[in-house]
Amino acid sequence: MVKQCIHIAQSIGSIPIPPTMFATDKKSLDKDTKVWFFRSSSGPGGQNVNKVASAVRIWHVPSGVVIVVRSERTQAQNKRVAFERLKKRLEALNRPRKPRKLRTKPSPAAQRKRLEEKRKQSQKKESRQPPRLES
Repeated sequence: MVKQCIHIAQSIGSIPIPPTMFATDKKSLDKDTKVWFFRSSSGPGGQNVNKVASAVRIWHVPSGVVIVVRSERTQAQNKRVAFERLKKRLEALNRPRKPRKLRTKPSPAAQRKRLEEKRKQSQKKESRQPPRLES
């Protein structure tokens, strides 16, 4: 899924803004989703496994979010849990994201200081070496 964002140019840079906010009320969720029921057979159960299609897959068309629930025993419980998870996911998508901090170039003074520290560390390590015998 490719997210489309609108970029607004400001003096500090561009900030991505999601094109739409997704409604999370029950009525609009029912309208904007497609629901499928299917069998989920896993584990023991013998002949009873494939009798009931209790697993639920919900697809929220505007956002492209897909939720699959097969943990509960009945279709109604799985559907309720799936809508709860979908609502949480959409609320998370609606929350504004914190802008990422831009990495800045270190100042010349900071670069000099770092190089000086590296030089001192190198001299310290060289002084630990045994003296070289020249022949």
